[in-house]
Amino acid sequence: MTYENPILPGFYPDPSICRVGEDYYLVNSSFEFFPGVPLWHSRDLLHWEQLGYVLTRESQLPLVDCRTSGGIFAPTIRYHDGRFYVITTNVTGGGNFFVWTDDIRGEWSDPIWIDHQGIDPSLFWDADGKVYYTGTHTDENGNNCIGQFEIDLETGAKLSETKCIWYGTGGKCPEGPHMYRIGDWYYLMIAEGGTEYGHMETIARSRSVWGPFESCPHNPILTHRNAHRVEFQALGHADLVETPEGKWWMVFHGIRPSVFMLHHTGRETMIAPVTWDENGWPVVYGGKEIQPIMTAEGEGDVRVARSWHDDFNTAAPAPRWSYLRTPDRMKYTFDKSGVTLRGSEATLDELKTVTFFGVRQQQFGLNYTTEMTLSGDGKAGMTVFHTNEHHYELFAERKNGGMEVTLRRRVVDMLIESEPVFFPETDTLTLCIKANRLRYTFLAGKAGEEMKEIGTGSTQLLSTECMNCTFTGCFAGMFAEGNCTAHFDYFSTEDGRTEQNTGIPAKWRNAMDDKGFDRWADDYDQTVRTMEEAEAYPFAGYRQVLERIYELVRAGRGRSVFDVRSVLDVGFGTGVLTRRLYADGCKITGVDFSERMIEIAQAQMPEAVLLRHDFSQGLPAALEKERFDFIICTYALHHLDYAAQADFLRTLFRHLAPGGQVLVGDVAFATAQEQAACREKAGADWDAEEYYPVAEQLRPLFPDLRFEKISHCAGVFVFGGERKN
Repeated sequence: MTYENPILPGFYPDPSICRVGEDYYLVNSSFEFFPGVPLWHSRDLLHWEQLGYVLTRESQLPLVDCRTSGGIFAPTIRYHDGRFYVITTNVTGGGNFFVWTDDIRGEWSDPIWIDHQGIDPSLFWDADGKVYYTGTHTDENGNNCIGQFEIDLETGAKLSETKCIWYGTGGKCPEGPHMYRIGDWYYLMIAEGGTEYGHMETIARSRSVWGPFESCPHNPILTHRNAHRVEFQALGHADLVETPEGKWWMVFHGIRPSVFMLHHTGRETMIAPVTWDENGWPVVYGGKEIQPIMTAEGEGDVRVARSWHDDFNTAAPAPRWSYLRTPDRMKYTFDKSGVTLRGSEATLDELKTVTFFGVRQQQFGLNYTTEMTLSGDGKAGMTVFHTNEHHYELFAERKNGGMEVTLRRRVVDMLIESEPVFFPETDTLTLCIKANRLRYTFLAGKAGEEMKEIGTGSTQLLSTECMNCTFTGCFAGMFAEGNCTAHFDYFSTEDGRTEQNTGIPAKWRNAMDDKGFDRWADDYDQTVRTMEEAEAYPFAGYRQVLERIYELVRAGRGRSVFDVRSVLDVGFGTGVLTRRLYADGCKITGVDFSERMIEIAQAQMPEAVLLRHDFSQGLPAALEKERFDFIICTYALHHLDYAAQADFLRTLFRHLAPGGQVLVGDVAFATAQEQAACREKAGADWDAEEYYPVAEQLRPLFPDLRFEKISHCAGVFVFGGERKN
C-alpha cells in the first residue's frame, strides 16, 4: 500500500490519537481560532473525517482579544471506561484544563481546571486505576523538564506533588509528553529541540511510572534535523497508537518549506508505521526519512483530496471553517443562498473580534474562488491571513453604482495597496486567489467576463520564519469591515498544481502555462546549451542524459538496428532526442502542451504523431489502447509533485508493450543528501517550485528502478525491461 503525507495537510499541529475498538480519534491544536481543537475520526488511520470540534462554546473557549498564537496549545485525547477525555492548555484564558464526553459526536463538558503551570498536558491511566497528569514543568533550579503528578478526574485536584521525571536528551524545550504502559515497561515519549528545524521525538522507559527513565540508545527516534532541504522538516510532537492487529503507528507533525527555511502552511499532521527492535525500542518507518509518498502493509493507494465546493446550504458551517477568536455570531447568517457576513469596526490588523470566516490553506497549488454581492459602506472580500501583522486582502467597495477592487498587503508596519480597478454597474463580483509555492495572485471579474488580475503577493512574507514566534499557518477566507453586508454564494477550492512555476528562465518565470513555453521555445535549445556548457544547474549534463537514453533505446531495439520500435516521448520539447530516434527509423509518438514546440518538432519529424496535451492530466485519450516499446520523458517529470509523479509513472507502465522500458531523464538525484548538496550549490538559482525526483524515495514504490547518475544535478531512471548493456 502507498499513502500520502501529510494525512491532514495545512495547519493541523500537535496531533494526539487514541483507539476505541476499530475506531481511531485524533485532535489538534487550534490556538486563537474558534471553535477549538479539531476532532477527527478514521477506521484505517489514513482516511480521516472531521467530526467537528471539542471546544464549541465560549464557556469552554474564551478567546476575546486573544494574542497571535495564543489560545489552545497541544491537546491530548484519551479514552477510559466508556468516556473520552481531552486535556489541553488555554495559554491566554485560564491555563490547563480537561473536558470529557460519553458521546464522541455530541457535546463536551465545561472545563475542569487544573492548578499547574506549564503546557502540553497528557493523561495516563495505570493498571491500578490511578490517573497521572504529565506535562512540562520547571524544576527548583529553573530547568525545563517533564513533570508528573497523580490527579483526581472528578475535581482536577492534585493528589501528589509534582515530580520531575525526565529532562530529555539535552534538546531545548522538552515538551509534548505521552506516557504508555507496554508490557512491563512505562514508556515516556516527548518532543525536544523546539518546534522548529531542530525538532525531534525522543523516548525513554522505566519499570516504574515515577522513573528513573532510561533513554533510548538510538534517540532521537524521529527527526529531520540533519536532513536539510528534504520535503519535510521540523518533525516531532508525536503520539503512538496500536491497531487491533497489534501493529503500531505514530502520528506527528512537520512542515513543508515553500523555499529554503520558509514555510507558510503551518505544521501538518503526518503518520508513519512503527516496529519494535529486539531490545524493545520503537523504530519509525524502518529508520528511513519521512516522505510525501510512504509504503505500508496493505493494498491500494490513498491520496488526500485537494478540491471541494461549499455552497453553505446547511444551518451550520462545515467543520473545515474557522472564526478568528471568539466570534460575534450575529455577524454571520447561513441559509440556502450562501453565507452573509456583516462588517465590524475591527479590522484584520487588530487583535479584536473581527468578521472573518476562513479555511486552512492545505496545499501550495490551490485556487480559491467565491462570488460576492456587496451592499453598504465598508470593505469586504477575500483574504490570505496568517496573523494580524501578516495578511493580504482582495477587497471591494461600492463606488458610483459599481465596485472598486483593491489588493491590500500588510507586512508588519508596511501597508501597500494596489491601484483600484473599477467594475461599473454591478454589485456582484467573482473573486479568486491562485496560490503556488512562491506567490498568490488575486483576480476579480463580473459574471461572464474575463477575470482581471488585481495584484500579487509573495508567500515568503507570510511565512512563519518572517514573524515573531507564530505556531499557526495561512488561512484563505472571507471578511467584512465597516458598515457593510457581504453575501457569498459559495466558496470553492480547486487543485491548481498545473499552474505552478515551470522552472524556465527568469524572464519567463511568470508565464506559468503553455503560452510561457511557446514564448520560450525558440530560445530553448540555446538556453540549455549555455547552461550546460557552464555545468550549471539545472542543465548540467543535459546532453549526456539524452545521449544515455538514446543508447538505451538503441541497445534495446532487438536483434537488428533496423527493427522498427515504437517510442512515446512525453514532454518532448523541441524534440532534440526524439529527432535522432526518428531518423533511426523509430515510430514516434509525442505529447507536449506547447503549440510552438510541437510546430518546431513536427517540421523535423513530419511522420511523427505529435499530440498537444498537458501530461499533468495523464495521457491523451487517443493513446488509451496504444502500447510502446519505449516511453521516454526528459526534463518534464519534475513539474509534477511527488504524489503525482508516482501516479504518472504507473500510468506510463500501463502503456508499455511486453518487455518495454520507461526511461526518465531529469534533474534527479540518488539520495536526498545529494539533492540537498545541489540545492546549496545552486543557492538563489534553485527553483523551489519543482519536485526533483530522488531514487531512494522512488525505489520503495518501484523496486526494479535503476538510477544512473550523470552529473551533480542530473540522472537517468530506468524502469522495466531487461538490461542489454
